[in-house]
Amino acid sequence: MTNIMRIARWELLRNLRSKTFLISLLLTPVLIAVFSVLPSLITFMAAEEPFTLFVYDEYNILDQLETMITSDLVLIAENDPAQLEARVRETTRSGYARLDSESIQAKTVKIYTYSEGELGFNNYGGLPAALQNLFRTKELQEHGLTELQIANISRPFTVSQQSLNPHDKDEDPFKKYIPAIFAGILYFNMFVSAMVMYTSVMQEKKDRMAEIILSSISARQFMQGKIFGYFLLSLIQVTLWLAIAIPVVINFLQIPVLDYLATWQIIPIVLFTFSGYLLYFSCFAAVGATIEDAHSGTNFQSFIFMLPMLPFLCFGPVLVNPNGNVAKLFTYIPFTSPLIMPLRTAMTNAIPLSQYLVSGVLIAATCFLLMAASGRIFRASILLYGRNASFGDLVKWIKG
Repeated sequence: MTNIMRIARWELLRNLRSKTFLISLLLTPVLIAVFSVLPSLITFMAAEEPFTLFVYDEYNILDQLETMITSDLVLIAENDPAQLEARVRETTRSGYARLDSESIQAKTVKIYTYSEGELGFNNYGGLPAALQNLFRTKELQEHGLTELQIANISRPFTVSQQSLNPHDKDEDPFKKYIPAIFAGILYFNMFVSAMVMYTSVMQEKKDRMAEIILSSISARQFMQGKIFGYFLLSLIQVTLWLAIAIPVVINFLQIPVLDYLATWQIIPIVLFTFSGYLLYFSCFAAVGATIEDAHSGTNFQSFIFMLPMLPFLCFGPVLVNPNGNVAKLFTYIPFTSPLIMPLRTAMTNAIPLSQYLVSGVLIAATCFLLMAASGRIFRASILLYGRNASFGDLVKWIKG
């Protein structure tokens, strides 16, 4: 245990003193914030002036239409139909339409524009729906219906879902979304840290530094210490990210994040996500020891990098039905449960204790076996130079 802690401490301090790690530590939340805000900023900057529509109105409904359309469309009355085309020529981003008996009977209103500034956005500013409502009301009034009768006929049918679970009634959606986002941040940090660890193991093999270290401790102790050291390093990293993000969300978005996180669901979310750290750190460390350099990986070794993406294959079904058969199946698969179980925990309160226990035992056993296997693979592969390890080599080394 002493040697494991020494290796963990060495890895932790070595990375904390690294300029590359410190820059990435501070730069990552900045990049996330930039790419979160940038699309909205670009959309805002690219927003064009409203489209102007000159309308020849035979039915005197323009005032009513203006209250029913969006701000993307500006309606201007033109009483002389002969002047419509001239008005469009004089105005950028404009067009004209006729609300006359011919177009109303055909139930087709044509909007005439030149090549630049065509409308065609945001469903024509809601104009089709507004015209349909107005003229349907007009036709029903001609048939002698009162405004109340027309309102009842026009009211659409809706279908909504209501949970019979008393805990779900009138529940704030943020109670589900905030813990789910929290789990996603932890999982993202896990993937980033696992890739950093993979690169570190590969570099140490290339520099033959590990050969010197293995002269004084066992390969298993070295790998366990390295995994534990990167685990502590990732905790520091994600803690800093959350320390920056949570105050920003609380102060600028007025969302009481800490209140939503102060629930019992956070315990299994954290435990299962942290088990994913150990699981994938073991996989990536073992793979890193079998590769000569980053450009020489085999298809099998490349497949290992896809394992953290497996939970996203069932992301949709789990969100729709967190207690369905698909969600239960992927809960019991150790390589998917580090994300699927936290996601299910955030979305529903109906997960039986037995599922937590069975899934927890499976992932704990898998972590133990993978950490032991990674030590054996590292011990044998550290002396392998000139080629990458094959799948057969891995099997032989694990059997040991």
